[in-house]
Amino acid sequence: NYSTAPEIITFMPYCHCLPPDSVTITPDYNSITLTWGTSDSVEAQISDGEDFSTSFDTITTAGTITFDGLMHNTVYYMRLRTFCIAGRISEWGDYIDTTLYDSTYIDPNTHRPCPAPEGLALISTSYTTATVGWHPTGDEPEWEVAVTVQGEVRLDTVSDTIYTITGLWPEVPNYVSVRALCGENHVDGDWSDTITFFTDVCQPVPAASIGIGDLTSSSASVSWQTMENSLGYELYYGEPGFYVNEATIVNLPQETPFYTMDSLEAESDYEFFIVNRCTETLTSAATDRVQFSTLAETGIATVNPDALTLAPNPASEMVTLRVNGISAPITVEVVDMTGKVLTTLNAEHSTLQLDVSQFAQGAYFIRVTGENIYAVRKLVVK
Repeated sequence: NYSTAPEIITFMPYCHCLPPDSVTITPDYNSITLTWGTSDSVEAQISDGEDFSTSFDTITTAGTITFDGLMHNTVYYMRLRTFCIAGRISEWGDYIDTTLYDSTYIDPNTHRPCPAPEGLALISTSYTTATVGWHPTGDEPEWEVAVTVQGEVRLDTVSDTIYTITGLWPEVPNYVSVRALCGENHVDGDWSDTITFFTDVCQPVPAASIGIGDLTSSSASVSWQTMENSLGYELYYGEPGFYVNEATIVNLPQETPFYTMDSLEAESDYEFFIVNRCTETLTSAATDRVQFSTLAETGIATVNPDALTLAPNPASEMVTLRVNGISAPITVEVVDMTGKVLTTLNAEHSTLQLDVSQFAQGAYFIRVTGENIYAVRKLVVK
């Protein structure tokens, strides 16, 4: 008797179907990339909630997946599972960095920050503008500059690391800080430290440079230092104690720092002050009021525009100072550009030798006063 042939049973060896391990998480500003070491078919899922009730799923065999269009500074949860042979599917796995764990998240801001720019500094200023610069800390395409003036904040978006701020107020503190706008979606980065600065001040005419000469019974000439970066000057004059709306006002161009006040009353007291005009809308503080008196009708002017001469000028050692037509005692003062009197000399004659070797190189004023004379000339020491 022959036995029947044994039944052939087909089976496959049992193997575990496990989710991918050794997962690398690479967050960017608005995306997250997951990478793992197998070529199995894997389903990846990402959600902004731990329960994955709303999620995005994708299946890939590439061993990597990138989720784009994510929100910066938002917590996301990701999990993977493997499609094994014979239709088997692994359990979902939860990952934090490269370690298997219960439900976890990734914060793009923690792993790929949008750092604050470094080295914010003031480069230059004018009366109403300031230029600032900083160093980028990454590949950010643009920056946002915050400027605070008079308590109001203005935000400017720029694409260069050097920026000129306009519309500033003079003589008040201005505050500026900057932050990067990172990635394609312009993620807001951290603010830099704030710097405080003042714009340029419209400098007044130095008091030491003001001179009065050519006094007559009906006129007086006044002159002062030429001011750099000036549009011109405003001269106000009148009787002592005059109000501005009572004054005679003269507008002069920058290249004309002198004027003759005429039609004055004989033997009368007057005073004047000068304002430097830096822009069409910005003027300096006024100088202190300077007083003078006109001569009597029979008086003869003892000073003319060329009365005070200095030679040589510029000088490095001795200077000859001569006051023409004056025989009475005079007082000679050497004044620096800040108005400080450095040396005072009294002379009985109209000619004086002045040693300037003791002074540093630069510009000074020589001021001469006496009976019916008040004259100032600029001296350069080299």
